[in-house]
Amino acid sequence: MKNMLSSALPGELTPFRSRLDSDLHEELINKIYVIGGILASILLIFPLIRAFDTGWLDIYIVHIASYVLIVGVVLGRRRLPTGFKINTIILLSLVNAMVGYQAFGLMAGSVFSLPIAGILMGLFSDRRLFVLFSVICLSYLIVLGWAFTTGVVEPVVSPGYLMNSTSHWLTYGVGMTFFLLISMVTLQSYRQTMQDLVRQIEIQRDKITQLANYDALTGLPTLRLAQDRLEMTLHRARRMQAHASVLFIDLDNFKQVNDLYGHDAGDYCLEQTGRRMIEVIRSEDTVARIGGDEFLVIVDTLPIPQHAELLAEKLLSAIAEPIEWKNQLFSISGSVGIALFPEHGDTPAGLRHKADQAMYKAKNKRKGGFAWAI
Repeated sequence: MKNMLSSALPGELTPFRSRLDSDLHEELINKIYVIGGILASILLIFPLIRAFDTGWLDIYIVHIASYVLIVGVVLGRRRLPTGFKINTIILLSLVNAMVGYQAFGLMAGSVFSLPIAGILMGLFSDRRLFVLFSVICLSYLIVLGWAFTTGVVEPVVSPGYLMNSTSHWLTYGVGMTFFLLISMVTLQSYRQTMQDLVRQIEIQRDKITQLANYDALTGLPTLRLAQDRLEMTLHRARRMQAHASVLFIDLDNFKQVNDLYGHDAGDYCLEQTGRRMIEVIRSEDTVARIGGDEFLVIVDTLPIPQHAELLAEKLLSAIAEPIEWKNQLFSISGSVGIALFPEHGDTPAGLRHKADQAMYKAKNKRKGGFAWAI
């Protein structure tokens, strides 16, 4: 079962994972753009306001162009490819970060643009590209930090002025808001994705368990589940010092049904046979389909061994009842082999083998009857 699960799940989930990744990227980047578009609409007026205090700076052209481009992508986001939207937001974040750092140093209002670019690179690029991006960014910051601290580069506006500028603090606050919202949206999206993936795995696991334990045609337990139930039955019988029984049933003329009426009629015949046997047995007993036209009945603790014989007769009568298929009636019969615990064996495999031998004895003796194991 573990091998089945490990081999089936990846194959079953690969299309789901691919679709999930694509849908997640599309949904996530659209959310980021909507948030960015709202904030960009607000920030559009900030360079104009700050120009009254600092004078016009070339960096403001970059800011305005970035904000306009973000708003434009937001308006056309449904028609634009996901890859284009991802690359555009990363590039804009990098450009704004670099021009901001070079103009104002660590006092730049776009100080959060570089972490935003890093988050997006980590989400949407492969590991090697992200590592390369990180190395370049760290190297850039080291060089720029050295340039500022040694006086090679000076801020275009006094840091003291920026500390007392209302518009700068507002810009800084909006940038911080964008960073926090992107972080929150990203974490929430991936949390939901993980929950969806876990649910999908559980669905696939349940399907595998269903296929392993229950016959797809009749809904009856398979041999695998029947073996488990037989082991539990024998365990109870030993503890209670009671009898238990295994009945091996083979349909005698099932091949003729397939030949005369077709495989659909044969499938219907198997379904009806399984349903009839379930109606005959007790709730604590088990009917399993273990082969093409072979069934196994596990009879829990029997008051007296002869009850297994009575049950075999009832099962044979139920099987022999006519079956109607597309306004035609046909009948089948069954041969039953009976093995008793502990007289004929004390292990699941031993009892099934004895019941199988007894079934062939019944079939050779008289079809439509039963025989006891020896």
